[in-house]
This record gives sequence, C-alpha cells and structure tokens, in this order.
Amino acid sequence: MLTREEILVIYEAGPEAVIALIQRLETIIEKQASQISELEERVRVLEARLNQNSQNSSKPPSTDTFCKRKNLNLRVGALAVEKNLVVKKVILEELLK
Repeated sequence: MLTREEILVIYEAGPEAVIALIQRLETIIEKQASQISELEERVRVLEARLNQNSQNSSKPPSTDTFCKRKNLNLRVGALAVEKNLVVKKVILEELLK
C-alpha cells in the first residue's frame, strides 16, 4: 500500500506518472476480480460435490460417509450398552449363587 508521501511524489512527478499508476492499479484490480470469479466458481462446484449423497445423486449408499459414521456411532453405542447389560447380568447371577 502506498503511503501518503509516496502518492504525493507520484503526483508531483506529473500527470503521466499519475496515469501510469492508475493504469497499473486497474490492471491489478482486473486480475483480482478474475481470480475472485474463478475462486467463487470453484467454491460453488466443491460445495455442490460436498452436498451430494446417495439420496440426490447416482452415488451408492456406501459413499455416504457422514451418514455411515453416524450409523457406526449408533451401533457402537448400542454394543456398549448391550455389553454393559451382559456384564451386569453376570454379576447379578454370581451374587445370587
């Protein structure tokens, strides 16, 4: 970023220096606008891919990683509860003997 003093030096150099600076800045702005457009398109495409699952595309259910993890967590939790109940039952049986 140009400081105030640097801008004044360019101004004092004359109209051609100011025109050259403005043209250079316009070129930079145009490149950045182009990059922003490309990045916005890339984000749109990636978000669309991210939002696809077996319900709204031709992908098989096995590729639904988020749902699969959720179901896996539920199964693991259910197994833990089941094992806990079995352990408690064994302990109770031993106490009743």
